Amino acid sequence: MKRLLCGSVVFAVSLAVASCASDPTSDFRGDPARIIADPTSLFLNQGSDKDVIVRLEDNQGDPLPGDWEITAPGSGFTVERNPDFQGTTVGVPLESEAQFIVTAGDTPTASSFTLTAGGLSLDIPVRVLPTSVVAAFSNAAPAANEPITVTAEGFTFLPNAAISVGGKAGLILANDGASLTFIPAPGSAGFALIENIAVNFLPAAPLSLETTTEIAAGAFTGTDAPATAPAMPVPAAGASVILYDDGTFTGADITGDGGIGAQYYQFTVTEAGDYQFVTDWVGDDTDIDAIVCFDAACADGAFAGSGLDHPEDGTLSLTPGTYYFVSVLFAGAAVPFSVTVSR
Repeated sequence: MKRLLCGSVVFAVSLAVASCASDPTSDFRGDPARIIADPTSLFLNQGSDKDVIVRLEDNQGDPLPGDWEITAPGSGFTVERNPDFQGTTVGVPLESEAQFIVTAGDTPTASSFTLTAGGLSLDIPVRVLPTSVVAAFSNAAPAANEPITVTAEGFTFLPNAAISVGGKAGLILANDGASLTFIPAPGSAGFALIENIAVNFLPAAPLSLETTTEIAAGAFTGTDAPATAPAMPVPAAGASVILYDDGTFTGADITGDGGIGAQYYQFTVTEAGDYQFVTDWVGDDTDIDAIVCFDAACADGAFAGSGLDHPEDGTLSLTPGTYYFVSVLFAGAAVPFSVTVSR
C-alpha cells in the first residue's frame, strides 16, 4: 500500500512537469492573422509620453508568440519597447503582448511608426499636439490704438479666432486664416492667448494656445478729462478709422445725465461734412453712450448714439474746428469699446 502511494505521487509530479513544459492549447492555434493595438493611434502633448500595448492573434482571436520589431519610425518623437512589461492576460504565451512607450518631441507633427511580428505589420499614427504657439508679431511694442498682425507657421486662424493680451481682449480687424490683424487693448502687456487656432494637420480641432512671445501695447493717457484728452483719428472723405480702448471710465461725466463715468478724446475737423460714429462693445448688460462736445467744458454738444442696445450709431454734421468725443458709461460693467468714425 505504501509503495502504491509513492508511485501515485511520482505520476502526479510527472503530469505537472509535462503540463508546464508545453501549451495544451497550442495545437488549436492558427497562423498569425492580425496585430491588435490599444490604443490604435496616439495624441500626445509636446514633451509628454504615452504607451501602446500590442498583441499578435490568429483568426480565432487566440494570442500567438511573436518577435516584435520597430520599423519605419517617424520623426518628432521616440518609441522604445518596455523590457519590463508583463502582459496581464492570464494564459497567453510569452511574447504575444508587448508594450511600447512613445515620447513626444518639442515640435507639433503628424507621423507614425510601424510594428512587425509574425510576418505582419501595423502602423501606429502619432500626433504631437502643441502646448503653445510660436507666433510672429509685426510689432511687439505697438503704440496705443496701433493695429498689428500676427502669424504662426504651421497653424491656421479659424474664422472665429480671438486674441487677448495679458487677459485683455484685442479687437480683430482682419483674419485671412494665415494671419490675424488686431488692435491690442491699450496698455495690455504679456503673452497673447489665441483662441480658435488650429494646427494644420488637425484643421478641424480648435485650440486655445498661448504665444511664446510677449507684447506690450502703449496706453492712452489723459482720457479722464477734456483738458488732457488724447487725440483720436479722423477719416478722410469716403474712409473709416477706428479707435479701441480699455474701458476704465475714470473721468467725471460732466454731461449731467447720470453717467457712472466717462472717457474723453479730442479730434480736429478740417473739412465740413457728415461724420458717423459707431460705438460697440461686448456684453449686453453694459450701456455706453457716445457724445460729441463742441467745447472743452462740454457745455454744448450732441449725442452721437444713445440707447439701450449696441452698437450705438449716430451721424453729426460738423464744421471745421476742435471737438471732444465722450464715451459715457451709463450702466453695467466697464468693458473695452470701439468707436468707428466714417465719412
